[in-house]
Amino acid sequence: MRGTDVRVVRLGPVFGPWELPSRVRDALSPHHQIIKMARDGVEVVLPRIMAGDWIYSRDAADGIARVSRSAGLRHELYNLGGGVMTDLPQWCAIVAGCFEGFRWRMADEDVGNIVYGLPKDRAALSIARLQQDTGFAPSRDLAAAARDYLDWIAAGDAQ
Repeated sequence: MRGTDVRVVRLGPVFGPWELPSRVRDALSPHHQIIKMARDGVEVVLPRIMAGDWIYSRDAADGIARVSRSAGLRHELYNLGGGVMTDLPQWCAIVAGCFEGFRWRMADEDVGNIVYGLPKDRAALSIARLQQDTGFAPSRDLAAAARDYLDWIAAGDAQ
C-alpha cells in the first residue's frame, strides 16, 4: 500500500530459546543440537567449524523490536546478526564446562553428526545501520548466551 512504512530485517543465523522442530524446520541450530547431544551423553562430531555471526534469539528479538518501535528510520533494510564471528568449537568448549564428560571433536574421514543447511560458512552481516539508527548491540557474548540458554532449558521451557 502506498504510504505504508515498511522495514525489512535480514536475520543472520539464530540460536537459543524457543527453537522448536516443525514440519518446515527439521534441523535446529547446531548450538541446539550440541546441547541436546551433551544432555544425552552423545559425542559431538563437527563436520567443520561452522563460523558465523550467530545471534542469540533473545538479542534477535530485541533487534526486531527496536526496528518495529523506531520512528524515522533512514533505511528500508536492516541486517541483524551477532556482531562478531563465533564458531562451533568455541560453543563446544563452553558447553564442555557445563556438562561433565561431554566429548566433541572435528570429523576426520567420518561424517559429522551436526546438521546445518548451508554447505559452507558465510560472511557476517554488517549491523552498522541497525546500531546507528536504533542503538542496538547484542547483549550477550557466547558464554553468557550459553548460560542463559542452559538456564532456560533447566527451567523446563524447552521441549
